[in-house]
Amino acid sequence: CERLERTQGLCHCGGLRGLAMLGRVPIAPQPGAHRAVHTDALIQALVRPAVQQGHRQVKHGSGVHSEQRSCKSSVRCKARQVSCKAAHSRSAELENTGSTAIAVGDEVQQLSIVDDPHSQWWEWDHPCKPRVHFWRMGEDNAGPPVLLLHGFGVGCFHFEDCMHNLAQQGHRVWAMDFIGQGRSWPREPHGLAYSVDLWTEQVKHFVEENIGEAVFVVGNSLGGFVAASFAALHPRMSRGIVLANATPWWAFTPAVKGMAGAAEQVAEAAAAAADVVTASEPQYSSANNADFRSRSEAVSAAGTGSVASSSGGGGSSDGGSRSDGSGAEGNSALDTAQQGGWLWGGTTPAPGYIRSALGGLWQRLRSNATIQTTLRQVYAREDLVDDRLADRILEAAAHPLAFDAFLSILFAPKSAAGGLDDMLLRYREHGGRVLLVYGREDPWVRSIWGQRIVRVIPEATYLQLSPSGHCPHAEAPALFARSVAAWVAQLEGGAAPLLPLGGSLQEGGVTLKRVDDSPSNALEYVVWAVYTVTTSAKRAFNRLLGQLEGRQELN
Repeated sequence: CERLERTQGLCHCGGLRGLAMLGRVPIAPQPGAHRAVHTDALIQALVRPAVQQGHRQVKHGSGVHSEQRSCKSSVRCKARQVSCKAAHSRSAELENTGSTAIAVGDEVQQLSIVDDPHSQWWEWDHPCKPRVHFWRMGEDNAGPPVLLLHGFGVGCFHFEDCMHNLAQQGHRVWAMDFIGQGRSWPREPHGLAYSVDLWTEQVKHFVEENIGEAVFVVGNSLGGFVAASFAALHPRMSRGIVLANATPWWAFTPAVKGMAGAAEQVAEAAAAAADVVTASEPQYSSANNADFRSRSEAVSAAGTGSVASSSGGGGSSDGGSRSDGSGAEGNSALDTAQQGGWLWGGTTPAPGYIRSALGGLWQRLRSNATIQTTLRQVYAREDLVDDRLADRILEAAAHPLAFDAFLSILFAPKSAAGGLDDMLLRYREHGGRVLLVYGREDPWVRSIWGQRIVRVIPEATYLQLSPSGHCPHAEAPALFARSVAAWVAQLEGGAAPLLPLGGSLQEGGVTLKRVDDSPSNALEYVVWAVYTVTTSAKRAFNRLLGQLEGRQELN
């Protein structure tokens, strides 16, 4: 029974896997910690397995009862089904709660997590019924809205100092946790793929329902990739995007079959709707929210209709179109992702062989020591890495759905909008505006990737912060926010650029410099040469192909 608990998880339908592992160790609550349900209460209510006595205590409603079971019972035995039902009946209390402690193997790590005073919640009307966590700062009558999108494994908290600085510079600022990260979690995760397409749709609906007008989107790492996807598919909802060490690719599983032309159809539908708020129409009053949503929904209906028709439809909660009970069709990204995948499409729950193969890796990754070691590799300023930062990252890893979310992210299909270059080129066709603010010392997303984006979009402004690594918004928040605010003022109000090309300034020991795509070392020269040769070859091939097609038409 103990082995089954550890390898198969508590709930066979994917609801609350991994809680049995927590249930093996007693965890006491930490005074003054996170306001939500503590891990010990969670264990008492759901999963404390009394294997020695051969029974399980399950809290169901207000009472506690025991279910006898045999050690030879199957994973889907009666006791397991009862505990599954009880777990789901308590999901409203347990979702988004985080934890004050986390069990890694036989070791219990206490987390020093306190309440976030800026926390707000958004109930997204989506088939997976998520409760989305977000922050908001700035005065209601302040200037252009800015939405911040975090990187993999973190959340709103990673933008805390940056948000304060942007709000002080006269902006309304939002930050949002992606579903399956931070404190945003679904109530009905079965069949959900935690993919770029899901997060892109989450951003779209968040902008419509909470901001109500076109927005500047700032994204770090994964957040930068999602920002580019959002801008490519919904260019009229984006005033401009700021990429902060954006990951140049995401996901390795091929895109879902049937979705290949969906992104193009959505983009065309958005471009064709002339009455949608455009990136050049400043509307700062919250009184416009309902009007923005009504006009934006017209575009969404055209776009999602095209996506749905290309996906082939369906009618069950495990496959095609899903309904939330109001007659609304399900998310095409959620539904069609279940049909694709060369190995596993990334839809939860994860198969047993995937869980068994990667369970050890998951345990090693979700430890305070591993997280701090990784952060010190990518932060240029190691003094910013401490227990508090690691604990806030570990809070999400302690969530009951975290393991399945992690596996889904690893195997979810690629974005229907294509790669980063494809998305930026599509956004450029619609007059998209791009700012790059990159940490110079990032060991993962090196300067060559920023230079590549400038070659794809020559109009882009490219700023480098040094010393700064993969997270410039967290390592140099004041200078990062100043760069974003100055760029927005330049676009919206005609202000002068913060820096001329080649210019630089210093603040707090950090240097900000405006650069172009010119290589500065041997590696960058090699990459530049390869890019130049391959680009020239593609152009020559396309010209030749065009000539051949022209001759065929004449014949």
